[in-house]
Amino acid sequence: MFVGTNTTAEASTNFAWPCCSSSHVTQGFGGSHYGIDIAQGGTVAIKAAAKGTVSRSYYSSSYGEVVFIKHTINGKNYETVYAHMRSGSRTVSPGDSVSQGQRIGYMGNTGDSTGQHLHFELHSPSWNNSKSYRLNPLNYLGSGSDVPGGNGQWDEVGDPVEFKFQSPVRKSTGGDVGFELISGPEGYYTVWEYDPDNPDDFVAKIYLEHGVTYNVKDINKFVDGTNNTAEFYLKKDHNTSTYAKVQVYD
Repeated sequence: MFVGTNTTAEASTNFAWPCCSSSHVTQGFGGSHYGIDIAQGGTVAIKAAAKGTVSRSYYSSSYGEVVFIKHTINGKNYETVYAHMRSGSRTVSPGDSVSQGQRIGYMGNTGDSTGQHLHFELHSPSWNNSKSYRLNPLNYLGSGSDVPGGNGQWDEVGDPVEFKFQSPVRKSTGGDVGFELISGPEGYYTVWEYDPDNPDDFVAKIYLEHGVTYNVKDINKFVDGTNNTAEFYLKKDHNTSTYAKVQVYD
């Protein structure tokens, strides 16, 4: 691992990509660059790379809108940094507990930044002003995607679906499928697999909270038909007069 000037790599799968994937890295770790830069256009959610406790959440002239999170993984302490987020998008405060994959803001261009991107740092045991405990995040994030679960890269499936009772159908090719409540009532939702020729199959009952990605695992058994996909939709039986907006991930 990178601790000060040490350069022995230690791979880890305990940290998930805070957004996007390895293909979106625009600047790597090294020299006076103490983290990695990840860039993508549009509205991009920034998510906690691991469960932990928010240590800082504020505006910095250099980091811009920034969140720091402390983690303890396998008895070892870490601290992650999420910088240059969109103005007003931070959703957490110091002392908050966060889960892996929980949205903490949106990618932006605040502070000492020349374009929309996330500057992500990883330190062990913690961040300090000299950044002497910096680690190369690429040795800990691997080549996967932004939130845990799934076979291959974790991607948004179209735009968020908005509905009162039953959502439009979204397709998955297998592995895991994820759901994040963007707006609307928190509570229990059910996931169904659409089958035009037979009764629809019940998949799971899930509890959706704002900014938290709920992962339904191992849905390969629902992949069928000539298109080799599974067609999913959500139902809710509470607050049916109120719209819910949910982002689906595959």
